[in-house]
Amino acid sequence: MMGVYGSLYDGIGALFRVFGWLFAIITLLFFLFSAGASSVIAKRIRLILSYLGGGIAIFCLLAGYGVI
Repeated sequence: MMGVYGSLYDGIGALFRVFGWLFAIITLLFFLFSAGASSVIAKRIRLILSYLGGGIAIFCLLAGYGVI
């Protein structure tokens, strides 16, 4: 039974790693391509989404690599 749980744990870790890298790349691209935003609201939304996406990416990567 331990082998089943071990492989399940590895699969969940792999999912977290994939989603972590996905969030990291999407957040970076969003941050770079929305740099020309002119209004204050657009800049605030860009900042909030960048921090949120970065936080999710860091959490997923840490969980995926077994740090937390």
